[in-house]
Amino acid sequence: MLNLLSLFPPPYGGVAIHAVRLLECLIERNVDVRGFSLTGIPDTTLPISKVSLFDVARGIGEQGSIVHYHSDEGNWKTALLASSYWRRKRIPYIVTLHSFRPRGIFTNGMIRNALRRAYDEAAAIICISENVRSSLIDLIGVRHDRCTVIPSNLPVSSFERGRPLDASIPSAWSNAQVRIVANAGRVVRFDGEDLYGIDILLKAFAELRRTTPDASLLIVVGDDVVDDDLYVSWQRAARQDAGIHLVNDHTGPLLPAVLHAHIVVRPTRTEGGPSLTLSEAMECGRIAIGSDAVPRLPGCRLFTNGSDTDLLRVLQGAADDARNGNFPAPIHPFDDILSQLLMVYEDAGLDIHP
Repeated sequence: MLNLLSLFPPPYGGVAIHAVRLLECLIERNVDVRGFSLTGIPDTTLPISKVSLFDVARGIGEQGSIVHYHSDEGNWKTALLASSYWRRKRIPYIVTLHSFRPRGIFTNGMIRNALRRAYDEAAAIICISENVRSSLIDLIGVRHDRCTVIPSNLPVSSFERGRPLDASIPSAWSNAQVRIVANAGRVVRFDGEDLYGIDILLKAFAELRRTTPDASLLIVVGDDVVDDDLYVSWQRAARQDAGIHLVNDHTGPLLPAVLHAHIVVRPTRTEGGPSLTLSEAMECGRIAIGSDAVPRLPGCRLFTNGSDTDLLRVLQGAADDARNGNFPAPIHPFDDILSQLLMVYEDAGLDIHP
């Protein structure tokens, strides 16, 4: 039995969406698997149970099973709590890290050593990018040979494809001639700057509207507003331009909006991997634009990280292509990702084909 412990939607962040996709892919491969959610339960028939931190401490996993835990730097307490149980019960566990950014708590020697032990004693550590692996090594001191890099961009799930366009999305965007979409899971600064790069996107879009007045920008925002002043600046820009639609009551996955869009933009100043948002855009044959802050998938149109003028250049070309119906062919950059994960499971002792 494989126990998949993760965030599940809602809310619809990248880790939660990846968990749904992974669970669906594993079931299609006839893997004996069940999901355990630390957040919500999606409206699906997939085998997912809600668990609390108390449940985790009491034990997720049993003798003969394997646990695959999905985490990031923000869930370090859960990682410590759960791994101590698994080690005590001799239950093999695999950890996938979707990001690992610096936090003040990691300067605490006791915390850092405890986390290093939790990761070093895992059956495997999976990082979704080389950037995450390097950060984990630098911040915690985990051995390089313990970390495997496997991207997280699995195929879009049937759960996502079955959802309609969210009711929160205004018709002014859905009926526009050139539709652009971006998302920001949190409203937060990193190293003093807008982490998701929405400030850069708003500046570039304001200039784009001078030459492309029929363009419309949808920004789907998560409910985690850490920096109120930053959010106020986004709201101010949206009030000043009728072509900007800032939506913070979106209740489903982003995919229906991606399918309805022409252009998908990811202007992040940094992130864990190439971006699930851009991956699903390319899988669906949409124009994908991303900052060059991290390596992106082949076919993604890049602009210089933090530069609104360079983003404007790329946006203008994409808008011209969208108006002329020039869209890229759908690509499938994830063909071997599930196979790599299955090999990790087998190496950890899971019988994939009992």
